[in-house]
Amino acid sequence: MIFRKVGIALTDRCTASCAMCCFRCSPGNKQVLSRDTVFDIIRQAEDIPEITSVGLSGGEAMLYPGLVLDSVREIKRANMRASLTSNGFWASDEKAAADTLCALKDAGLDSLSVSVDAYHIEYVPLDRIRHILRLCRTVNLPLSLAVGDTLKGTRAADIIKALDRDIYNTQVTVYPFYPIGAGQDLANEAFAATPFSDDWKCPFQGDLLVFADGTVYPCCSQAVYQSHLSNGSIYTDSLRELMDSYERYCLFAGLRRMGFGRLMQIAKQAGMELPDAFVSPCHLCNVLFSSADFCRAVRPHMEKEYAAVVRAALGLAAERVK
Repeated sequence: MIFRKVGIALTDRCTASCAMCCFRCSPGNKQVLSRDTVFDIIRQAEDIPEITSVGLSGGEAMLYPGLVLDSVREIKRANMRASLTSNGFWASDEKAAADTLCALKDAGLDSLSVSVDAYHIEYVPLDRIRHILRLCRTVNLPLSLAVGDTLKGTRAADIIKALDRDIYNTQVTVYPFYPIGAGQDLANEAFAATPFSDDWKCPFQGDLLVFADGTVYPCCSQAVYQSHLSNGSIYTDSLRELMDSYERYCLFAGLRRMGFGRLMQIAKQAGMELPDAFVSPCHLCNVLFSSADFCRAVRPHMEKEYAAVVRAALGLAAERVK
């Protein structure tokens, strides 16, 4: 596996307490990475040629605007792309939106992603999203909207329609919510579940996530949070060591090679009771790898898979020597 991006969740504090939040972020949460820790992560990433970009998120990262701006400048000093994910609470009017966007642009931010959905708009009025849409064009800052969809109440299509012409020429990604974290308390009919298929594959995009408590995960999916796929902490291991350990030992590497069909067989052999349908492969991944029993059952299979990979690599190397 090759990791090309490091995501840094600066904090688990947020202006909102969204009912579907996988991370259970809220205004009362206290975790925030220090400036020294963030800069250390960026400088370690700078020394790893495969990593070309760093994304900042939360919680709500813009509760700490100074830390965000300083971090963006440091990312650009390291000659990497800088991105930010936010809920847009700071765009209370067009002047506030312009001031913040200009500061981000001047610091070197390459792109901004704004989250909006039925739950976010309880805390961030849709007018603030409109301000951002309009002003990003003015300051020439690339913007994308991440629109969460629920089967109850206000749907993603309703939000897109409400934004009307302001959304023209804007990249929009519509994604489902997961019954994970705070989302576990939502009624089942809020989630668009699909029957499992043997051809499901991991949508891994080469992202490594450092969460606000320093825990490192092998992807940026919300579904990976608090699963057993974590392989350590930025406070105890270097970024390179964490990346290499995923390559050699992590359950995630086995997941990528074996596929969900084989993992479902192992889960059933281990006596796990599984739902009939899942929101996505990421949801299934969370169900499996949040179970300590499953991880114990699957590890011998993954170690065997790893040994086969090593033997194949040694054989290839021997052929090259000949």
